[in-house]
Amino acid sequence: MYRRPVYLFLEGLKNVLSGAEQRVSRLVDALESQSADVSAISAGSSNGIRANAETATSQATGAYASIQMQAQTAVLSSTVQEPPPGLISTPAIVGTNTQSGCHPGLPNNSKDRMTIPINHSLEATIARKASGDETMKLGRQEAPAERLRAPKQVRPKEWYVIDAMNLIFRFYHARNLHYRARPSSLNETSLAMLSMLIRRLIRLVDDHAKDGNPLVMVFDARHLATKSGQRLAILPTYKKGRPPMPEDLKQIVPELKAAAFALGANLLELGGFEADDVIGSLATQVRDRGEKMYIVSNDKDFQQLLEDDKIFLLKPVFNSKEKRWSTMTAEDFRESNHGLEPCKYPDIQALTGDAADNVPGVKGIGQRIAPFLLSKAANKDLESLLAHVDILDEKYKRELKPKAEILPQMRTVLTIRRDINLGMALWLALRYRRKINIKEVDRIFGRLGGDSSSVREQLSSIGFKEATYQKVKMKY
Repeated sequence: MYRRPVYLFLEGLKNVLSGAEQRVSRLVDALESQSADVSAISAGSSNGIRANAETATSQATGAYASIQMQAQTAVLSSTVQEPPPGLISTPAIVGTNTQSGCHPGLPNNSKDRMTIPINHSLEATIARKASGDETMKLGRQEAPAERLRAPKQVRPKEWYVIDAMNLIFRFYHARNLHYRARPSSLNETSLAMLSMLIRRLIRLVDDHAKDGNPLVMVFDARHLATKSGQRLAILPTYKKGRPPMPEDLKQIVPELKAAAFALGANLLELGGFEADDVIGSLATQVRDRGEKMYIVSNDKDFQQLLEDDKIFLLKPVFNSKEKRWSTMTAEDFRESNHGLEPCKYPDIQALTGDAADNVPGVKGIGQRIAPFLLSKAANKDLESLLAHVDILDEKYKRELKPKAEILPQMRTVLTIRRDINLGMALWLALRYRRKINIKEVDRIFGRLGGDSSSVREQLSSIGFKEATYQKVKMKY
């Protein structure tokens, strides 16, 4: 495809050189026709000019041949030389908070990277060219017709990630409150909580998590840690005084996990990490891949993860009269917090404190005053507020000044991590919805002395057909 342009270029160069040779010859002839009294020096000069002209002509001819040879070599080498396979270095699946002006939170110690090979393949065409096949096009081979089709448009997935222990504790306390008049056996409590969990999962799938969108339940695994976490290093009293998990609930949780797994939910539990940090990291990585995520929880700490059209907070309701669960967006947060961005929620919590995590706050500053004070600061953050504390009312100034040094540390403790490396294998495993295994649900209810017929009726109401799903082997 490059032969004709190169040929035309060389022909033009040849014409230019030929014209120059003719002009030099005419100049020499004019010098020789001069009067006979031209000095020997002039004659010598004319002979030198002729010699230089002949030298220039021979050099131009050699340059022409050299250019022609290089052009042919370049044309042929463009089809023979094949670039080696390249390696594109990409960061591992680790998300970060890219919102401007947001506190980064706890430091990240994982700097893993992985390499993905990219194959560059060119078909060698020099053999056919040498055989005289002029119909062969030089350069890259055109892709087959099936490869030229437009890529299939896939709707971005919507992830539904459940804060498992938040729901389970609510089920447990609701059960104990309802049956506080009489004691119940472990199996009765297990069956009641199992029914509540199944109803919530079926409702979530029926109203929200449709079309096979990923469904993940994240469990807290701090008990698997072998050393104190980063938050305890900053605040030794972090979560101190929180009552331990009841013994009967510890025995019920494995059954709830098995039931959720049989109903198609993927279970995620990372040793040494709190569920909030795992959910925050997963949400950030889902966002970075252009997909949406709904965090199913009533925990207000997840408000700091909200982002426009990317991350939402889906609050489950326990009132059967409510038709749908409520969804909180980033815009809802701004409207209720004097225009602050959701990522400023740790700044608010640092001022108000968090009784559930045993994080102290500032006396006299609550959920209504803290966003107002931050909204009046220059950068709408804790540093700007503390830098201009002298202009505040005396009652706020008196309480803020003694805690000016520890408030940024409290914010760090209350900031959800978003940089835990989940790994490619785990990411792919969580990305797809599992199949429902109704026979395993029957076995779980039978083990507890219950009947799963009501569960079958609820599943049939959302279009579940047992014959269309594969069997899933369970291990305990």
